[in-house]
Amino acid sequence: MLCCLSVMQLDVPKLQQQPGSIQVGAEKIEEDFTMARLYISKMKSEAKSLIQHCSQLESSATENNKKLDEAENQLSACKLLIQQVLFAEIHSFIHSFYLGTQHRHKQNIK
Repeated sequence: MLCCLSVMQLDVPKLQQQPGSIQVGAEKIEEDFTMARLYISKMKSEAKSLIQHCSQLESSATENNKKLDEAENQLSACKLLIQQVLFAEIHSFIHSFYLGTQHRHKQNIK
């Protein structure tokens, strides 16, 4: 502590010799604080912008997931319909073929 006091005592005469240097130092400090406030303000607005953008992306992702689920449900319904139609067509073809074969067989017997 004595060391600090002796350094301060050495600096006091220097400050007394240059009274304008105190004001220049104060102006520099004020300028630094102003710059810091500007940077903080800019960072706050950028943070708000990022939060808003993230919110928009989240809502967009939610909406897209809903659309994807709907499309998957429609795809499943279409696949089921195609399977049912194909099954009905195959069944109809087999039935027609069987009836045709029976009819020819009867014709051959007569």
